[in-house]
Amino acid sequence: MSPEQLLRQLVRNTDRLFGEAFFEALVANLGQALKVRHVSLTRLLEDQSALTLAVWNDGPPPQLSRCDLSRSPGLQACSQKEPSYISSGVLERYPDDPLFKALKAEAYFGVPLLSRQGRVQGLLALAHTQPLELEEADQLLLELLADRVEAELDLLDAEAQRRRPDLLEPDQRDLMAMVASRTNNLVYIRNAQDQITWVNDAFTRITGYRREDALGQQPADLLLGPERPRVEQMISRRQGFQLEAKSFRKDGSAFWLKADVQPLFDEGGEFLGHMIIGNDVTELRQAEEVLAQSNARLEEEVAKRTQDLSQANLELQLAMEQLVQSRKLASLGALVAGIAHELNTPMGNALTVATSLEGSGRELQAALDSNALTRSGLAGYVDRVNEGCRLISRSLTRSAELVSSFKQVAVDQSSTMRRGFDLALVLEETLATLKPGIRKLPIDLALDCPALEMESYPGPLEQVVTNLVLNAVTYAFKPGQPGQIRLSVEDKGKQVTLQVADDGKGIDPEILDNVFDPFVSSQLGQGGSGLGLYIVYTLVTGVLGGQIQLTSSSQGTRFTLTLPKVAPLREQHDR
Repeated sequence: MSPEQLLRQLVRNTDRLFGEAFFEALVANLGQALKVRHVSLTRLLEDQSALTLAVWNDGPPPQLSRCDLSRSPGLQACSQKEPSYISSGVLERYPDDPLFKALKAEAYFGVPLLSRQGRVQGLLALAHTQPLELEEADQLLLELLADRVEAELDLLDAEAQRRRPDLLEPDQRDLMAMVASRTNNLVYIRNAQDQITWVNDAFTRITGYRREDALGQQPADLLLGPERPRVEQMISRRQGFQLEAKSFRKDGSAFWLKADVQPLFDEGGEFLGHMIIGNDVTELRQAEEVLAQSNARLEEEVAKRTQDLSQANLELQLAMEQLVQSRKLASLGALVAGIAHELNTPMGNALTVATSLEGSGRELQAALDSNALTRSGLAGYVDRVNEGCRLISRSLTRSAELVSSFKQVAVDQSSTMRRGFDLALVLEETLATLKPGIRKLPIDLALDCPALEMESYPGPLEQVVTNLVLNAVTYAFKPGQPGQIRLSVEDKGKQVTLQVADDGKGIDPEILDNVFDPFVSSQLGQGGSGLGLYIVYTLVTGVLGGQIQLTSSSQGTRFTLTLPKVAPLREQHDR
């Protein structure tokens, strides 16, 4: 890539960036484009050292947030205000430089960064582990980029000066000292050489350092531990900021310092140092840590309780499914018992007639054997046989109808296959299986349903109707009270409405809002399972894809089912 192409690429990648983001993007793009091992941008301090503003490394980065320029070619570049270029052998010439030792560097190039007043304020440098040949155009490119960095640093300094004017006017020093001495906050001032020049009484009280111990010292040496690189990097930007850092007193005990750091400038814009105002927030941090630990324990307890609750809900769901299945089987068992009872009458009649005919046949045979058969006797036998056959045929026809209904309902209730069916026929067959169980009760079952084709699940629908009718038989009427249960169907286009209404005493208001919940019954513990209407709601809103509404008063109860004519397909039910 030519210098011109490289310059264009760097401009494209950094033209919309400013401040720290610009510095970081610049060193990264420059390092990748030149294919060197290390690129850094540093801010010069007064003691021939520099703080890192941005750094890029092609490999494990050396931990050098602050470097001593007196042992590197950067000092020459800064003192002469000219680029320093060593194409090979840099580690041999500067064996004590920590960066060169960490990288095992071979080549170096550094460009000093000048302020608008011509003062050196930083250094743009690159290092490589192999000899580096930079053409004159490459060096010119680096100098052009240094001009852009200088402008950015000047802009940051000007912005910092605008936001925080000089606080150390000579005629204000005594006033500031009086105010600072009366505050409980720690206050100290560091100059441009990173030396403490003034502290207040709170500083000595909080840190344990006497005033004479602190003056002339570097704040980082006195107060900071592992936080030092981060804080020094922030200070090198000469902007105001806030920090919270773990610090140390003179006796070695730790405390948390929360501070506001502001840069100080003179009237000419020359950087003077920083004022730091802070306080000891150790107790607050400890309280926050205790709170965080409590929250963590609470979260663990909540997670454990949630897991336990999820397990309990899973077990409850399994139990509910088993209860629902048991209720379905119980309903099917009651259906079998009812059909058996209903079949007893026609089958008994057929058996009685067949037995009578058998006796008549023996009498006829005896008359034939004894030559005593008369014309009138034969005619009587023929009449009895015809009447008997008619009675047997009627009884067996009735039995066949009952068996047919039972077979269809039993198959539907044990299967949830979607199929086409005549709704009126399904309802008639369902009620036919229920009538034997309530025949001795003064309750009338009525059905009003036009011929209507549906593509749905007849089994669940029959289960719903069975549960609603038996629920009304069980709870709606007092013992011996006559009543009516009426089923009516209305065609609503793509939907049908099925109403199951009774003229009984209504549902207890205390449970009216919860009748579709499991284990809700006015006779729970007295024979009621509390699952009948729960099964109804589950089947209507689930398999059948519909809705159910309930109204109830002292004059009766009405369940209104709104069902689609074509029920939604459900793989778990149709396979």
